[in-house]
Amino acid sequence: MARGAATRERSAVPITVRSIDSPLGRWTHHEWSPPRLAGLVDHRWHFDGRMTLPRERGFPGGYLEIILHLGPRFRAVDDAGTAGDAFPVACVTGLQLASAARSPCCTPARPRRPWRSQRATTTSRT
Repeated sequence: MARGAATRERSAVPITVRSIDSPLGRWTHHEWSPPRLAGLVDHRWHFDGRMTLPRERGFPGGYLEIILHLGPRFRAVDDAGTAGDAFPVACVTGLQLASAARSPCCTPARPRRPWRSQRATTTSRT
């Protein structure tokens, strides 16, 4: 090793994976907390799947979010139910004071019948 060269320990970051299959849709949610960003970032997450409902409601959480849309983008929905322009590909949310409706970031899934009970599986990868 060269003199003065920094060494880095690479440790595995646990990733929690949840697969949901319910009347609300089918999706997979990955979540992880990068140790090197502890104190700055609580966690990072990735969502991939389809939702059955035409919109969702976000509630105040007391935190800021940095959102990167890797596919179709969210749209704000007003009180009359009208969807507005798509949010930017990259955006930062502010602290919310009230709930807000938005169209989902995914193509709505077709409802399945008969409804299956919600099945969630959680695995942890290291």
